Amino acid sequence: MSSIPVICDRCRATGFAGESDFTHLGDLLAFTPVPRLTKRADGWTPERQRAFIAALSATGSKRQAVQALGMAAYGVDQLLKADGSDSFKAAVDRAMLIAQANGSMKIAQGVADAAARNAQLTPPSRLRGLPPPEAEEPEEDEDRKWELLEGIGVKFMRKVAAERQARLAGEIVAADFYLRQITVMEVMLDLLSAKLGFDANEVLRDLRRGDHALVQIAATTFSDSLDRARRAWWADEGAPNRPPYPDPRFLTQHRHRDGNYAVAVDQSATGATTTPARGYTQEEWAAMGADAQWAAREKQFEEDAVAQAQWERRAHAEWEERQG
Repeated sequence: MSSIPVICDRCRATGFAGESDFTHLGDLLAFTPVPRLTKRADGWTPERQRAFIAALSATGSKRQAVQALGMAAYGVDQLLKADGSDSFKAAVDRAMLIAQANGSMKIAQGVADAAARNAQLTPPSRLRGLPPPEAEEPEEDEDRKWELLEGIGVKFMRKVAAERQARLAGEIVAADFYLRQITVMEVMLDLLSAKLGFDANEVLRDLRRGDHALVQIAATTFSDSLDRARRAWWADEGAPNRPPYPDPRFLTQHRHRDGNYAVAVDQSATGATTTPARGYTQEEWAAMGADAQWAAREKQFEEDAVAQAQWERRAHAEWEERQG
């Protein structure tokens, strides 16, 4: 397959993009790339974004363009949704118009139609008796992809519930079997999402709210609602109440247009501006030295450990009473 050229050195990218003259596209590749929060060598760099637009203008197909670059189609969807993507969106629209004007889509359709007609013809004698060539599987539409993933997700949650019930009933062998099934389904979700064009790792890396990534966020408004629903269900089942998690004492609240969220406070930090240990005001904390602050944190940790042990003993006693 011939390479797709670009118009300048800064527009070259590894993969499908080449170095031939592409001046007939004018300033198509002079758009402003979508800024990426995480700089990665294998990510959607400005060069790869321009290479994608060049490929798109030649193929008229997002799927073919990203395949030519060795990237996932989901990455383009993320680019189109990201902040600062207006220039990139305009370039995508222009590239599709160029592809249509050049008739690439009609040509591709004509080739597909010709292949379909040829498949109906009797093969020459030298090919008779040989197995027919495998037909290319049609690409699943986006709705069907999500249906497949959702179906596995529902089964996954049922297995999680079954494992929990078996574990509480003392059926350890059954619980371990469910756990193995859950592990297989976790791997299946990752592999299937990649096959359908979704990069699960990229999705997780790009999940952010405000200035914080997924692993930094301890709670959101929605997760708090789910926590309250769990606790209501536990209460209806007669189960002992659980300690609050995450502990609201150790959270910093943030407001964001996409929804409020909370970030966990670093409980190992010392200093005048750090969050005080329990029982101290910010002014009292700022007046203490580092050794005194750490001693206060150690005292808090010991108190929390004692409270946790007491709760576990109390919860276990209640569980034994229900079993009896």
